[in-house]
Amino acid sequence: MKQKFELAINLIVIAFAVFLVFAFIDYGLAPWAKPPAAANIQAGETFPSVPALRLASQEPTLVLAMRDGCHFCEDSMPFYRQLGNLKQAGSVSTNLLAVLPDAPPIAAALLKSHQVDVPFAASVPLDKLGVIGTPTLILVGANRKVIRVWVGELALSAQRDVIAALGTATTATPCIGCPARQALVQR
Repeated sequence: MKQKFELAINLIVIAFAVFLVFAFIDYGLAPWAKPPAAANIQAGETFPSVPALRLASQEPTLVLAMRDGCHFCEDSMPFYRQLGNLKQAGSVSTNLLAVLPDAPPIAAALLKSHQVDVPFAASVPLDKLGVIGTPTLILVGANRKVIRVWVGELALSAQRDVIAALGTATTATPCIGCPARQALVQR
């Protein structure tokens, strides 16, 4: 009788553990859960006017919406570093602007710790930009019209797409050698 009781308790515990795993996945709480499939803001819409953001008036701007504590953002940092390097080398004419909801010291420390050398605006609520998931890349034209939107940690093909959309003057390749990318390829 005691064995049957222990077996029943064990089955209940296992069933509860399975339920918790699926609940974490469904609500996006699990570390392996995928980021949202799309941002609120879409191509063709007008990019919101936010006083803290000064977008270039003549050239397009790629807005890198991210936040501290987002593991998809952390995994994407090598690619963002590459974009900053392309801009500094004069290989792209598109402006880059990192936008974070975090306080300025936290935002600066996050970018610096990953050697992402791009201008940034901090303490900007991302929902004011129409962003519901991070990271989100938004290519905004000089007329404030959204040209393209990319959401989540980008696969190599999407990285190529971003680089192409920036109008590279070189044949830059995606961040194939990045440690985060190698780990993603091995998964």
